Amino acid sequence: MIMDKTFSGSGCYINGQQGRTLLESLLVLIMVAFFLLIAVEKFWTSAYMAREAALNIELANIRRAVNLYIITKGKLPESLKQLVKEQIVIPKHDVLVRMEWPYIQNMSLDNEGYPLDPFGNRFVYDAKSGKVKSGTKGYEMW
Repeated sequence: MIMDKTFSGSGCYINGQQGRTLLESLLVLIMVAFFLLIAVEKFWTSAYMAREAALNIELANIRRAVNLYIITKGKLPESLKQLVKEQIVIPKHDVLVRMEWPYIQNMSLDNEGYPLDPFGNRFVYDAKSGKVKSGTKGYEMW
């Protein structure tokens, strides 16, 4: 049996079938890896920016909850856990109106019931001043 082998610049033909060379396969693999690298980098950058935006929003919400607690109770809360557990009670014309929700709701909590920031760390709360900040390194001053 005689095998018909014809070589050309675009590939190798064996018995009338075209195949890819190792160089072409490596080139395609390198291009795919390059595009995946760009896509993954864009994804992580976007995810990080989303966490920063969420942190900014959650800090504002917790600070508002502390202010609402001061307005309704006349004192600072002892901890952020207290804001998660206690329901809002608003005095109105000698009648106490009890809300059906706590001061802080729909936030991620750790095992002890303290709220977590979008990076998975506890918020830092100073019970003497009422200041709230992030526990994530690099975001303590927010």
